[in-house]
Amino acid sequence: MKCAVCVDPEIASAINVTDIEQTRVRVSWSNGQTQVVSSTIVSYRATGAAWTPVVLASQTTTHTVSGLEPGTEYQFYVKITSYGKNSTSNTVTITTGKIRLAMDMKFRIHFHIHIHRFYVDIRRYIHINRCLLSPVRMY
Repeated sequence: MKCAVCVDPEIASAINVTDIEQTRVRVSWSNGQTQVVSSTIVSYRATGAAWTPVVLASQTTTHTVSGLEPGTEYQFYVKITSYGKNSTSNTVTITTGKIRLAMDMKFRIHFHIHIHRFYVDIRRYIHINRCLLSPVRMY
């Protein structure tokens, strides 16, 4: 007779990677019909790099992965263990958000305008106060 609780762990065939931002994403999955999960590991990597495993609390079904590089392709999968048996989800590939260059350019233009105004103000001050800055001549 087979123990009803000791069945192979099940995991949803698809994990979800949502809330994709520049440096973080949210990974979620289902433990299926498995009642007792002894470990949950979310693994991720930039395409072509080594896998980074994150060991989580056993009954967890979501995790936010942060510290990612903007505009980079990443792969994710989840592995759960129940009664010494493993189940691994499919691998999901996503690309993190890119840095918004429009905001960066707007900041640069704004910064250059202020520097230019400062430079013009200094030149005006020097011109007006030229006599204070000129060397003293001795006759």
